[in-house]
Amino acid sequence: MSFRILVVDDEPAVRDALVRMLQVHGVPASGATGMMEALGRLESQEFAALVTDLRLADGSGLELIREARRRDPALRAAVLTGYGTFESAVEALRLGAADFLSKPFRLSEVLDCVGRLRDGGGGPAASPTASIATDPAARAPAERDLLWAPLGGAP
Repeated sequence: MSFRILVVDDEPAVRDALVRMLQVHGVPASGATGMMEALGRLESQEFAALVTDLRLADGSGLELIREARRRDPALRAAVLTGYGTFESAVEALRLGAADFLSKPFRLSEVLDCVGRLRDGGGGPAASPTASIATDPAARAPAERDLLWAPLGGAP
């Protein structure tokens, strides 16, 4: 199986930008709008990794990771969110997520996260020292908005 990523976010602009950005960087990726669609896609197609928003219209990213990893323990995972708390970051890492990135995030953070997922992070033996990038205030405005560039700027 090639390294394919399923991006799950109920915000179309974020999901589509992430999928396009990954594809531009040579990473096969596709998107899903929520938990139920993602579980269906994971059942019918092969993915090596799951990158999900924490809050989804039909569930939570943590529930999605828990259920997806129950079905496929080798699936690697990461969480992206605009609503992160320390507790949710700890829970994501406990579930084996390689990263917990806060929105808005830099292109370099996403690519680093994908590298860790590709190298085996976010899977069954995920490191307890996985990255938690949660300080958007520390980011330069130009870097903060890199993800949004394909869509003409931040919403």
